Amino acid sequence: MGELQSYTGLSVKDNDSIAFSIKSADKWQVHYYNIRTDELHSAQHKWQFVSFAKTPEDTVWQDNNGDYFTGLTHLPVTSDTIKQVPLIAHYRFNLRKQANTWLWQHAAARRYPLYQYDEQKQTKRLIATSDSSDFDWYQNKILINTLHYENFDIYRSKIESTGRK
Repeated sequence: MGELQSYTGLSVKDNDSIAFSIKSADKWQVHYYNIRTDELHSAQHKWQFVSFAKTPEDTVWQDNNGDYFTGLTHLPVTSDTIKQVPLIAHYRFNLRKQANTWLWQHAAARRYPLYQYDEQKQTKRLIATSDSSDFDWYQNKILINTLHYENFDIYRSKIESTGRK
C-alpha cells in the first residue's frame, strides 16, 4: 500500500502552471503542475512552500528551516514580526505581501483578527476581525468571507397507517 500524501498551498505560478506543496515522509516540497502539458515537476528540495503573487517581488517562499524569502531572487525576510507568522493556516496561505505591507490572520477563540504590518514604519495594526479564516487581498481591497449561522429546529412528521379502513 502506498504512502498517504497531503497537499496544501495552491497558488498560480503563471498562465500555464500552478504550484502546490506535497508532504511526503514528513517533509513538504513545492511542486509545479503544467496544465497544458499535464506534467508535474518538483522544485528545489530546499523549498517547502511558495505563494506566488501577481507582482513577482511579492512572492513568498518558505524553506525547510522555516525561513521566509521574497521575490524571484529569494531575498531573506528580516522582520522578526513576520518571521513569527505561519505562512500556512487551515491548508491555505495565511501570509500575504504587497510591496512593503504584509497581511495575515491569527486564530483566537474561533475569531480571526486580520493584521497589517508596514515594513518601512515597522508598525503592526489590527484592521478587522472575522469569524472566517478565509481572506484575500487584491490591490487595496481586502475580501473577507463571513459566516452566518442560523439556529432552527427541523421537525418531521410521519403518518403511519393503522391498516384500518
